[in-house]
Amino acid sequence: MDHFQFLIYAVKLQAAAGVHPDLASLRFFGLFTLAVGLLSLIRPQLFWHLRVGRKIPGVPPTKLYLLVLRFGAVLVIALGLWMIFGLNT
Repeated sequence: MDHFQFLIYAVKLQAAAGVHPDLASLRFFGLFTLAVGLLSLIRPQLFWHLRVGRKIPGVPPTKLYLLVLRFGAVLVIALGLWMIFGLNT
C-alpha cells in the first residue's frame, strides 16, 4: 500500500468513526498552498526553470507557457483560500 492509498484509508476510517480531520492542519496546508500559488503568480519563471529550464539551458520560456503557469497559479490560490476560509465544518 503506497502513501496516498494509506492516507485515503485513514480518512475513511476517521469518517466512519465520526471523527473529522484536524481543521488546523488543513488550514496550515491551505496557507502553504496559498504561498506556492502566490509565488507562481509573481515568479512563473522560477517554476518554468524547475520543470523545464534546467533540462534545456539557454532557452527562455514562451509567453504562452508563462501565461498558463499564471492561470494555474490563480487556481491554486483559489484552492488555498478555500482551504483556509471555506472549511467551516
